Amino acid sequence: NNKEHITNKTMASIIAAKVTNSNNDTNLGKDAGNVPSGFVLKLYQMVNEAPDEIITWLPSGDAFRISNLQRLENETLPAFFRHKRFQSLVRQLNFYNFRKVNRERTFWVYKHQLFHRDRPHELYLLRRRTCPGPDGRKQRIDAENTAISEQKPRS
Repeated sequence: NNKEHITNKTMASIIAAKVTNSNNDTNLGKDAGNVPSGFVLKLYQMVNEAPDEIITWLPSGDAFRISNLQRLENETLPAFFRHKRFQSLVRQLNFYNFRKVNRERTFWVYKHQLFHRDRPHELYLLRRRTCPGPDGRKQRIDAENTAISEQKPRS
């Protein structure tokens, strides 16, 4: 069973570090970011704790596989997140630069070089993108709003 690689004690220490660091103002210096984000922590817990037939690590531990989308949405996502939509999970994975590494449509495999079963101590390095994506969506919306406002007749 792949889930045996991570112990509850290890997860408890990660969670304890997150709570301790978030409540300790003296740690707000340079090293305050050594705690995984809420999404990354919940995702790691979900992959480790959910039944293998729904979501599991690949044998290498460097990616995870979603095998049962219906059960993921109905059972697993609501247990770890405030939603049950697969597309919301995919959106968050994209924000964190996870990559879908398979082309099949019956299961989904996602990978990020910093998200590894055997390296929970490195999860804090995995950060959400803060700038607009390479598709320039934000700039395009801003450009459209500027064009619309320039077209309005002035009174």
